[in-house]
Amino acid sequence: MKIAIVGGGVAGLACALALRERGHEPIVLEREARAGGKVGTDAMGGWLVERGPAGVLDNAPATQALYAELGLQPVVSDDAARRRYIARKGRLRELPESPPKILLSRTLTLGEKWRIFREPKAPPAPKEVDETLEAFARRRLGPSLAASFVEPIASGVFAGDYARLSVASAFPKVVELERAHGSLIRAMIAIERARRAEGRPRVPARLTTLPGGMGALPAALARALAGALHTGVEVNALERSGEGWRVQTASGPLEVDRVVLALPADEAARLCRPIDAAIGDAFAAIPLAGIAAVSLGWARADVAHPLAGFGFLVPRKEQVRLLGAIWMSSTFPAAHQVPEGHVLLRCLIGGATDPAALALSDEELIAIAREGLRALVGIEAPPRFRHVVRWPHGIAQYEVGHAGRVALIETRAQPLGLYATGASLRGVGVNDVIREARALARRLA
Repeated sequence: MKIAIVGGGVAGLACALALRERGHEPIVLEREARAGGKVGTDAMGGWLVERGPAGVLDNAPATQALYAELGLQPVVSDDAARRRYIARKGRLRELPESPPKILLSRTLTLGEKWRIFREPKAPPAPKEVDETLEAFARRRLGPSLAASFVEPIASGVFAGDYARLSVASAFPKVVELERAHGSLIRAMIAIERARRAEGRPRVPARLTTLPGGMGALPAALARALAGALHTGVEVNALERSGEGWRVQTASGPLEVDRVVLALPADEAARLCRPIDAAIGDAFAAIPLAGIAAVSLGWARADVAHPLAGFGFLVPRKEQVRLLGAIWMSSTFPAAHQVPEGHVLLRCLIGGATDPAALALSDEELIAIAREGLRALVGIEAPPRFRHVVRWPHGIAQYEVGHAGRVALIETRAQPLGLYATGASLRGVGVNDVIREARALARRLA
């Protein structure tokens, strides 16, 4: 079966490879000159800067299988990267990573610790309601913990507004744990008891990157696909052609049996509306939050802070115009992302709660990053390295009603031989899109 995959990001590439292994003939059509979408790495004078995702956790079987197939050897984050911080009252506070540490932590107030202890007595989820992440967090943990800890997590993962995100779509595992155990605390206890009963070691997931940066993943996929990948090809329209499809491109039409859209929601909406307005409208109703990544480098001697950890998140109420920052050189010292004797920090700005940031100049964004780092990390010296990348349509927002929109898209599109995959549907992380892309390839087989 000949299958056109529109979009050469990691989702489209991973789907194409899995389809070819099942005997199909995939044809990947990518508008840009480089495949990979938002996953890419810029190398400049000894600095390696991620354009998009900084890495992936090593607990995703689909990703690990793909790495093995491509011969990729991940670089594991430093042990110090388990330490994560949050801005609170103008200072960085370490996040406790286990229940015993919660009780001893100075990051939480006594009242917040008591609220966690009382979490099993929280009211149950409202029936037949697509609850927002904010409502879920306030119901289970109270308003203080919701605003100080859950809200910045939403910013860190989705660059989103937790008052609009659907908890069931954005964090489905959390909802599943509540349904199964009636409480997040009881769920944690049950998981730990099961682990001990089975004699399994406690092995926390670790963040990984690749030698040369995350851009090595789409590069390896592109090599593996050989002649199946066509870059610099924009798809102008899709048309039904008998039992199959005619894909209109600037270089002429392409006749195929099936079409897979591996595109951001707004681009998928453009192609789908002439075919089925309801599908197009459902895609168009998935917002995309713009985000800017500002990477700044210093000589190590210019930064007094130990930078011993992964980085930090910033709640909105802190009035610091950063979503957070990743201490890249501390997280992946073995990846050699900086010249010797230097450090690299990556600041994230914008998102659903600060869309105006994307209209700022590079110098203005750098100034915001520097001010946030000065206030929270104490860095006064001017950076020796600067890099800005913008994604105006960056991260899909799984807002209330998202599951219904995805169901409508799939219910109406699949009988036509039209399929969709990618970060706009069931997970915005690299692990998510690889899992879903390979699962779609199995269904098409």
